[in-house]
Amino acid sequence: MLIALSINLFGDWLRDALNPRLRRPSKAGAFTEETLMLSISKSWRRAAAVVGVTLLASCASTDYHFSQLYGQRYNRAPIDTYDVIIIRVDGKDTLAQPVLVDPGVRKVVVQGPPGGASRLGEQREIALDVRPCTRYYLVAVKPNKLALDFDIRVDYEEPLGGCTPPASS
Repeated sequence: MLIALSINLFGDWLRDALNPRLRRPSKAGAFTEETLMLSISKSWRRAAAVVGVTLLASCASTDYHFSQLYGQRYNRAPIDTYDVIIIRVDGKDTLAQPVLVDPGVRKVVVQGPPGGASRLGEQREIALDVRPCTRYYLVAVKPNKLALDFDIRVDYEEPLGGCTPPASS
């Protein structure tokens, strides 16, 4: 709401600032090119300041309380772990990276790595108990590179900085 209001006010202000009928004439009674360029330059500086203040205000007024899911390995040393693609969370398809989820038990569908002669990995669903303000790295664990079967596990979890957990009710 705040962003929409500030964009609307900014548009009105910019329209009025660039309207030659609303500008004060120079001493000679006519606008010079130098006066026009100076007023436009000041207008853009003011516009940039308004946009910057609006963005800072919108960032400061929102609480970030989500957890994040990544489909990449955190620990690179284990050779039996592979990246996964997070396809769906609680029945909603997603392509975002990281996937933002609310705390609680979530049904996560992932696509594992290809194995054997297949070009695409199989899809698996897991139930993941997501804690507030935590980043999870999910991986597929296979006995060897050619195996089709795999298990999903959390490779690593870490707390998110700058995150405020939701108030418990």
